[in-house]
Amino acid sequence: MPLFVLSTLWRPVALATAGFSALYAVAVVFFYCDWLFDVPGADPLVYGDQFAFTQMTVVAFALLYLIVSGVALLRNREQRAYDRALRRKDEIIRRYQEARRDVLGLACEELAASRGLTKREAELLRIFAQGRDAAYAERTLFLSRNTVKSYAKSLYVKLGVHSKQEVIDLVNASLPTDF
Repeated sequence: MPLFVLSTLWRPVALATAGFSALYAVAVVFFYCDWLFDVPGADPLVYGDQFAFTQMTVVAFALLYLIVSGVALLRNREQRAYDRALRRKDEIIRRYQEARRDVLGLACEELAASRGLTKREAELLRIFAQGRDAAYAERTLFLSRNTVKSYAKSLYVKLGVHSKQEVIDLVNASLPTDF
């Protein structure tokens, strides 16, 4: 059975048992100490000896402890399973993004080689293909704004496009169709 089904069935039973155990323990203590029922002649020692009362109280508290411990362990187990699933999902997403960047980089390299782009133009092509702007290219490549504009113009001419979106579309068109 999956863990969430067990936990769904376990919680109501555990809570009900814990509640009844707590109520029983409190009622026995109150009755024994004559705190709750101030009835003349209702002496708990008349109904049993001191050892039986102590034994019932210890069993009630032990049962309550076991139930609370079981619920805590189950919740801890569920949390660890959730954390593992979350880490696996994050790892899959990270791998997908790396693969996407690798494929995008290969497509940019192929396009740069087929169109005769310089090294800087190829770098700018990769940046534009990722959807980044000229300001990002300036910071990343350590170039001035005018230098980036100049490289962008020559890149657009060599690729036969007029905007960054057309560059993105051109690179995406050269990607494999199943990716």
